[in-house]
Amino acid sequence: MAAQTTSVAPASPHVSHTRLSTWLDCPKKYEYSYVLEAEEEGTSVPLVFGSAIHEAVAAFFDSLKNKDPMILDEVHAVFERAFADEVYVAETMGCPMEWGESNFEEAVEKGQKILQCFVEKVDRTLDVMHTEYAFDVKTAEGCVLRGYMDCIIRTSENSYKIIEIKTAAKTYGQDRLLYDLQPTVYIAALREIVPEADKIEFEYWLLMKTKEPDLKILPVVRNAGDLQELRETIRGYLLGVATGAFPRRRGWQCSYCGHATACRTSCEQPQSQQVAG
Repeated sequence: MAAQTTSVAPASPHVSHTRLSTWLDCPKKYEYSYVLEAEEEGTSVPLVFGSAIHEAVAAFFDSLKNKDPMILDEVHAVFERAFADEVYVAETMGCPMEWGESNFEEAVEKGQKILQCFVEKVDRTLDVMHTEYAFDVKTAEGCVLRGYMDCIIRTSENSYKIIEIKTAAKTYGQDRLLYDLQPTVYIAALREIVPEADKIEFEYWLLMKTKEPDLKILPVVRNAGDLQELRETIRGYLLGVATGAFPRRRGWQCSYCGHATACRTSCEQPQSQQVAG
């Protein structure tokens, strides 16, 4: 099962679960991120932390694929290097880390504990086929479905399971498991890549950032109706992007948006131009 690529760039914007989710959450944030390609105002510690954890987990999955499981110290070394590198890049590129009440040493210690829990609990007999699997699949809407799957394992001769690694402070609610686009996008893509597959499953593996780290495995089920809804969502997304429809969606998410200041100040007017209410 090789990565699916296209030799010609799509005429329409490519589609990924991140782009779709961003546009659905707030079209204005989508415009800042993907149309204007604006730099964010700061670097989120959870984002960098999660990225470094992903790199360490991917290395461990690769070692299972190669039938030579890494020991804990090796997994820790991958995480610590990745985390230090990303912090350095953020600080030197003028997008400083937003540490809040945390710091570098505390983040590294937390990552070590989470990865220890993961290494102790993961099944070393998993038949790992791919890690960080890149896909680029043409859709019926004339665009390209693109992304990366953290891990694909073989569960039987012609059945597969997609594993998506997340770091989380609390477990996912039922609404997210029912409606999150990421499982739908990944299952749809893998069905195109391996049309002869008898079964394709999806699981979230949550590495819990709780006082006592834990690994929670959450199966997600998608059916034909979910795949049809995804196609409708993609059509709406393509239409919105093509027509430049990027309204703001104000809400709690603004507090965590890396474009919040630019978005807010772009609407502000000098005092003399303000309209009395």
